[in-house]
Amino acid sequence: MQITSSRLPQARRIRVGASLSREARLRLRWMAYYLAHGRNARKTYEHFGISSATFYRWWHRYDPRRLQSLEDDRRTRRPRRVRLPQTPPDLVAAIRRVREAYPRWGKIKLAVLLRREGWTVSVSTLGRTLARLRVRGRLHEPPVVVAQVKRQKGRRRRRPYARRKPVGVRAPPAG
Repeated sequence: MQITSSRLPQARRIRVGASLSREARLRLRWMAYYLAHGRNARKTYEHFGISSATFYRWWHRYDPRRLQSLEDDRRTRRPRRVRLPQTPPDLVAAIRRVREAYPRWGKIKLAVLLRREGWTVSVSTLGRTLARLRVRGRLHEPPVVVAQVKRQKGRRRRRPYARRKPVGVRAPPAG
């Protein structure tokens, strides 16, 4: 169906002038088709080859008395506010100090050590703080050294059964 007249079904007389962009005129055709075919949304978005989410997004924006509502308003997806890290600087210093003392320990073990010192810190916060320190270059970790182990012929080294964790750390649930 093409809109050749200045009238839309079930709407007041509205003139479709040259003020609408090509994309807005196409969206207006979607709305006209939708209204002309008994408000059958599935038929509309299948006819025009668009997704249902796209159709409904524009249907909810559509105002028959103000056709400018079909124009792309170039809404930015950039977040309006970005939260800065709320980790106190003295806690960051403690995390850095403990990590440099135990460079091969992970965030779970380091969290236990910090709790023993009286800090209340979650494992997630500790991991994010370590990542931030690495990105900024403030955490100096020793290079990874790959140990070369001589293998005896015919014998494989057995893998350790479990890794030790500090007291107070629970193992993840089996599942």
